Amino acid sequence: IHNIMSSEQENIAAHVVNVAQESATENKNHNQIIHHHHHRNRQPRKEHHIKLWKTPKETMVAAALASEKKVQWAIDKYILLTILAGIYVSIGGCFAIALGRGVPSYDIGIQRLLFALAFPTGLVLIVFLGGELFTGGTMYYTLGSFERILTIKSSLFGLFLSYVGNWGGTHFFAYLFAYLTDIFADEPYLSGVRAIAELKTSLPFYVIFLRGIVANFLVCAALIFASSAEDIASKLLAIWVFISCFAAIGYEHCVANMFFVPLGIWYGADTTYAKFIYKSLIPSTLGNIIGGCFLGFIMWFLYSFHEDVVHTIEIPKKECVGFNLWKWSIFPQKEKELNK
Repeated sequence: IHNIMSSEQENIAAHVVNVAQESATENKNHNQIIHHHHHRNRQPRKEHHIKLWKTPKETMVAAALASEKKVQWAIDKYILLTILAGIYVSIGGCFAIALGRGVPSYDIGIQRLLFALAFPTGLVLIVFLGGELFTGGTMYYTLGSFERILTIKSSLFGLFLSYVGNWGGTHFFAYLFAYLTDIFADEPYLSGVRAIAELKTSLPFYVIFLRGIVANFLVCAALIFASSAEDIASKLLAIWVFISCFAAIGYEHCVANMFFVPLGIWYGADTTYAKFIYKSLIPSTLGNIIGGCFLGFIMWFLYSFHEDVVHTIEIPKKECVGFNLWKWSIFPQKEKELNK
C-alpha cells in the first residue's frame, strides 16, 4: 500500500510539473506574439521638423532653380498658367473693390485698409494653385540669367508670354465676370470703379513709373518670403503683409491695372483705352521690370556672386528650339540635355 501511494504521489507531482511547464511555455509564446504584433504595428517615429524656414542663400537657390522649372513647361501649359494668373489677380481685384469701395468716401483710411486686406487673394491663388505672373517672373528670370541657368533670349521670351497671357486673363475675367454680370453697376461701387480708372490714367508718367518700381519690389519680396517659409501659415502671412503694404500705399502694378482700368472704362469712366496704354500701362510695366530685376540682382549679388556655383550643369549657348504642335518648349536645350 505504501509503495502504491508513493507511486501515485510521484505521478501527481510529475503531472503538476508538466502542467506548470506547459503553462509557462504558453505564456512565453503569448508574450512573443504580443511583442511581435507590437513591433509590427508600431510605425517608425518621424523626425521632428525643427527648421521652418530657409536661409537667404537657400531661398536664392530655390528661386534660381524655380526659374529653370518655369522654362521647362510646354508652351501650351505655360500660356494657360499665365492666363490663370491674370484671372486670379482679377479675382483679388473684384474682392478688393467689393470690400473697400463699399465704405463711404470720407473714410479714406478704412477704404484703403479693406482694399489692401482683400487684394492679396490674387497672389495667394497664384502661389497655391499655380500661375505665371509677369511681375514675379522679372525676378525669377533675372536670377536664372545671372546664374547662367537660362539664356537671356529664353528669359525675355518667357516674360513676353507671361505678359500677353496676363493681359488676356485680366481682360477676359473683367469683361465676362465683372462687367457683364453688373456686380458693380450700383452705387457706391459704380463711382468707385470709375474713380480708380480715372485716377490711374491721370497721374504723370514719372509718378506711375516710380510707383511701379516699389510695387513690384514688394510683390517679389512677398514671393521670396513665401518661398523661404516651409508651412502654409507662414506663406500666407508673408504674402498678405507685403501685398497689403503696396496696395494700401497706392503703388502701381501693371497686371492689376490691366484689370482695374479696362473695367472702369467699360463702366463709363471718363478716360480712354489709348490713354490707359501710354499713361498707365507702359510706365507701370517699366517700373515693375526695374523693381523685380533689382531684387533679383540683389539676391544674386549677396548670396551667389563669388560663392559656390548653384547649378553645375553647363548650359550650352544654343538658339531656342523650333516650336511644334506636339512638343512646345521655350527652354533652349534639347530633350536629352534636359534629362540630365
